[in-house]
Amino acid sequence: MADKNSKQPLNVPGAWYVDTTCTMCRTCLEEAPNLLKTNDDETAVYFVKQPEGDAETAAAQRSMEVCPTLAIANDGCDSCQTRQMTQKYFLSNLLFLASF
Repeated sequence: MADKNSKQPLNVPGAWYVDTTCTMCRTCLEEAPNLLKTNDDETAVYFVKQPEGDAETAAAQRSMEVCPTLAIANDGCDSCQTRQMTQKYFLSNLLFLASF
């Protein structure tokens, strides 16, 4: 789960952020291209803009849901954190089952 103490420094201020566990898979960029960008040397993804309105908030939410490392979060959304915990539980169980 994303750690607010490990936010990418390039994130614009606000509730939504990407932390340093991002592996640059770029999946989130497909979901929220107007909100998320890569830095110049393409070693980090960050929020270049906080969502405004329902459509952008939904895009940010989708970017969080598709992140395989759970590196995207929203500090101001309890239901988002619950969803992210569910994702973490699902992924850990999936990895456990894949080990057999």
